[in-house]
Amino acid sequence: LTNSPGLCVFDGTPGDRLRFLSLWNDAELTQVDLKLLTSLQKQLPKLCTDLESHTAHRASKFRELYGLVCGSSPVALKDFGGSVV
Repeated sequence: LTNSPGLCVFDGTPGDRLRFLSLWNDAELTQVDLKLLTSLQKQLPKLCTDLESHTAHRASKFRELYGLVCGSSPVALKDFGGSVV
């Protein structure tokens, strides 16, 4: 497969092609979510340590955490009942 589904040769009905493109899009979104979760997994322990040890900087660390989550994917908080900004 290539980075662009438009470069793939697809021999099927228009409905099959639409389904293929929809599945491709879902796969790309899953990759983005996986990258976001990987980034969170790497950075969250340090942010938690900083939050516990530096009371004066808690607000900026929470903003940093929020930016990490929402900067890459604004819909990331939607699944947790939060509102999308």
